[in-house]
Amino acid sequence: MKKAIIVSLICLNVGLLAALVFGEGAPQAKAQQTDYFNETDYAVVAGKIETNLEVVYVLDMATQKLGVWKYDMSNRRMIPWRSRSLPSDFRE
Repeated sequence: MKKAIIVSLICLNVGLLAALVFGEGAPQAKAQQTDYFNETDYAVVAGKIETNLEVVYVLDMATQKLGVWKYDMSNRRMIPWRSRSLPSDFRE
């Protein structure tokens, strides 16, 4: 019985080693192959401005605007706070 278990484990290890050597491997992530902003029109970042004030920044690449929403912790909802037009800020 011991001999059969050892032979089975050896065969399993040889099979796993062959799969590791001859296998394709994991495919690369798509973000490494393409530019991120060509795939989507938005970039979203969360941040904290003050001790009790958390915000979400949303960058819209199509309209080139930056929107900021703050999180109201008492009502548990997002409130639009500020927005900026990036072309006018950077004088394109």
